[in-house]
Amino acid sequence: MTENVNRNRHLDSLNETTPHTYLDARSVNNNQRDQDYDGQIVYPDTRTTCTHGLCTNVVGYPKDRIKKLLSRSQFMNGYFEATEELVNIDNRFGSDEMSLCDTMVHTIYPEKANNTNKIEKVIVNVEGHKQGIVFETCVNNEKCKFSSTFPNGYISYCKQKYIHKRLMVLGDNDKFVFDSFEVPSCCVCTVKKDN
Repeated sequence: MTENVNRNRHLDSLNETTPHTYLDARSVNNNQRDQDYDGQIVYPDTRTTCTHGLCTNVVGYPKDRIKKLLSRSQFMNGYFEATEELVNIDNRFGSDEMSLCDTMVHTIYPEKANNTNKIEKVIVNVEGHKQGIVFETCVNNEKCKFSSTFPNGYISYCKQKYIHKRLMVLGDNDKFVFDSFEVPSCCVCTVKKDN
């Protein structure tokens, strides 16, 4: 009884910090068994993570199928060799300049997203064939810094801007095609007349 209570307390403390998936120990080999948990093994839960509609760690992502298809095509390998390296946009301003909006910079290698027609697509992002997206987002959509110094009758606010980005996706019949996705690009201070 005491052993079960201690084990449950230990498992509860694990659940407080990291989500877990429990597997029956009979489904894995002896080297993977953890004898302390009465046949249950605790693994960190890898769930799909989406940031602004761009998803990574997608459960069921067809990585092996994509790699196999890419290995058959010299054209595709050439395309990925020619893709540009990611640009660092951490500091778009000079040392004596500052942004009127607080922003956050993201670098994402999406595996799945909805295209501009709102249809979910599988994006090619496997080892050796990466398509990264670097973008900045508004921390909040509130007033711009120094908004009290703008002329009377005008209001300012930070506004998220978007662009369409073409990415290679796994299309129908295991064909690679390009598709367009709306992704955040930058955050701007916008001024308009106050009605």
